[in-house]
Amino acid sequence: MISIASAAWSLTGPIVVQNTSQCKLEDHVARVSRHATLDGGAVIVHGGVSDGDRIMRVNIKLSESDEAEFKVLFASSTGVVVSVPDGVFYGALYTMQRKKGRVSTTILIKEKESA
Repeated sequence: MISIASAAWSLTGPIVVQNTSQCKLEDHVARVSRHATLDGGAVIVHGGVSDGDRIMRVNIKLSESDEAEFKVLFASSTGVVVSVPDGVFYGALYTMQRKKGRVSTTILIKEKESA
């Protein structure tokens, strides 16, 4: 199950979809940078791993009313709370595309709220 809701109060309430097969939470990526040094070598800095570097891609089939609510959520919400089997995340809706009766969205994750 996927639940996407505005982080602030909203008239629409959460959008809940039962089928999670089209939800992909990208793996962690390490915050690593490499800098060239004057002696021809390199310095590698490892800044750790954060949920804030993850991206969630969701491709779901919505009813007409849920799609209308999702469009309002996309246009007006500065932050969303997304609940998936991997946990509850806070993030922002980044992209939205409608194709063949399905809605695809990309959510930029800021942080993990709970397991």
